[in-house]
Amino acid sequence: MTPLKKKPISRQRKSAKPSSISSPQVKTDPEENQIKLELAFPAAEGPRFGSSFLELARDCELPLGTRGALMLSQLRHLEEANDLFRRRYRHQLSEQPNSVLGWELSHTQMREIPNTLRAFSLVANQPHLRDAFLDACKIKISELQKTLGAVLGLQPEDAHAYIERVFSQVLASREVVRLVPVKGFRSSQQQQRLKGGEA
Repeated sequence: MTPLKKKPISRQRKSAKPSSISSPQVKTDPEENQIKLELAFPAAEGPRFGSSFLELARDCELPLGTRGALMLSQLRHLEEANDLFRRRYRHQLSEQPNSVLGWELSHTQMREIPNTLRAFSLVANQPHLRDAFLDACKIKISELQKTLGAVLGLQPEDAHAYIERVFSQVLASREVVRLVPVKGFRSSQQQQRLKGGEA
């Protein structure tokens, strides 16, 4: 039986220089976008869309049924919009630091240990430090499956089975609850749009 070749461990250190911030291109009508923005944020001293929405989330009666389905659908878009706005503002402030009053980019250096095996070798002969090191480590199953699959030359499903077999005594499961749309379900608004498109 031929021995398995191990994938060499990378010794390359990650750069501490902040990664470049890119901004997505605006493709739609800027005048139409400005109208929509004015509706959401009427004036600099007017009602705050964010704080008003936060108050609704705390205190309003939760919409159910069809309205609830529409609400959850829109919230998914809102989460994506939040991330996109932040990306664009990071780009804007990186290009023009004084363009948004009262806001600036904050660059923080986060320490990390990219080579876990080498770090462990530094404390392996000191039991109390070794145990403290291992207690601070957390293994991501998805990353372990990906790495082992690459090292052993396994397909994803085979790597999954390998982990289940080898680490069965130490694997633990926890329930993760997410809000997801029901497969095959269409709201009345979606059905009407489809009918309108077919007409």
